[in-house]
Amino acid sequence: MFYKKILVISMMTIMMYGCVSTGGKLSTDKFKNYTSVHELIVKQAFNQDDGTAKEYVYDWGAHAGNKTPQSLHPKQDLNSYCQAKGGTLTLLHKSHLALVKDTWSKRLLETYGAVKQGIGAYQCKQSDGLQWIVSIEPTSERKLQENKDVRVVSLLVKEMTMDEAKKVYAEKNKNNSSTTVVKQPVVTTHKVIPAKVPEVKKEEKTVVPPPEPVKEAPKETIQQQQQRLYLSARRDFNRGTSQLAACNQAERAHNLGRFYNASGPSVYVESGVLVAKCLTTVSAYQKKFNQPKARAKSILQNIVSMQNHTIAKHMLQQLQ
Repeated sequence: MFYKKILVISMMTIMMYGCVSTGGKLSTDKFKNYTSVHELIVKQAFNQDDGTAKEYVYDWGAHAGNKTPQSLHPKQDLNSYCQAKGGTLTLLHKSHLALVKDTWSKRLLETYGAVKQGIGAYQCKQSDGLQWIVSIEPTSERKLQENKDVRVVSLLVKEMTMDEAKKVYAEKNKNNSSTTVVKQPVVTTHKVIPAKVPEVKKEEKTVVPPPEPVKEAPKETIQQQQQRLYLSARRDFNRGTSQLAACNQAERAHNLGRFYNASGPSVYVESGVLVAKCLTTVSAYQKKFNQPKARAKSILQNIVSMQNHTIAKHMLQQLQ
């Protein structure tokens, strides 16, 4: 009877450790199903449906209990996806909270590790040779009206190219650089005798009317910017002139994301198809990537998974 009890306890212990091991594998396998980091950003709903920043809780207040801050979720999911693809997520550019316009909010967010540890531009180099960069930037923060103890931060998650990341974060660092110190004039204590100044006859000044105010042009929306970039890229690509510039514009349009309105999905899809063409036909553009064919295949698979696109399907079959 004693030996039977020992046998039962041993079997239960083995089953418990087996369950824990299986759970970790399932957690990793969840992220292997995504074909691209852009698909991860869209399906995990890191941003709002219209592509704007989304709010995450970074401080649950005095009665938080065991609740973890939501503001670290985007970086944690990007890290899990990168590991599932055989890579390691590294910080490429440190965030200076340049998109946060309110000075008090910026200083407050800088004191929270739950914010600082999850923002900036992150890079992943996958084992298959593909690499990507994703920027996580706070834009504002506020206290919830329904619960005054809880504070939320708005985070904007965006995929970038290496050149875009260098340009964006170089501008942010420049804007956050320290101001120059102005030297104060030296005040002398000895007595100064003023010299006699000859009288000058006053001249009559002509009154110049003030210039008319210049009317500012209406601000371009993200959807309008995406459509403008795509139309310009398609025109230049079809003409066969400046194809590298056309490919870069198509890439910028596609990276702006998918918008849920009348023209948004079509512009996102068509710009993605144009980028895939660039990756397979324009040699100067192919040199930007380690495996351009694999990147084109990933983009086309993402488009086909969203809608029945004949051209994308045909191109995907040719790449098989």
